[in-house]
Amino acid sequence: MPRIVFLIIPVLISILFTSCSDDYEEISKSEFINTVLQDQKITSLEIENKEKIHIYTNENKYYVISDLSSHSLDDLVDEIRSKNGAVLVKYLAPETSIILDVLMSLLFLPLIIPAHIILLWIALRKIIKSEIEHTEKILHAIISIFFPFFGPIIYLTTKRKS
Repeated sequence: MPRIVFLIIPVLISILFTSCSDDYEEISKSEFINTVLQDQKITSLEIENKEKIHIYTNENKYYVISDLSSHSLDDLVDEIRSKNGAVLVKYLAPETSIILDVLMSLLFLPLIIPAHIILLWIALRKIIKSEIEHTEKILHAIISIFFPFFGPIIYLTTKRKS
């Protein structure tokens, strides 16, 4: 369940930023070269999946050119660099699918739960049989139960031999 939280947070953040950044103009490559590239200074580029380019200008304008081939994209970046000098170029990695992450989690779930149960069972048996005080036994049992994998592993690797 904690992994789902780590998956949801980036999605919510990207939705927030996407909803806030709708002030862009989608134009064609030729229109961009003939109008924008001639008149404005380009400050940065973001290349998304080698098929879409986000262009930021010094006038705080934001343009998007999509449906570019890889060769056409490289030519456009070279042309922008030749007209503007040093331009910051970021390559955006493709976003992973939440569905794929959930499916991968479900595939490993049948392995994770039995491994945790076995480790917990071994640790609790050793805790009960140990000759330490009852408060320490309760503390070790609580840690082993509430910290999956790590609680039993820590107890089993650090306990004193009697």
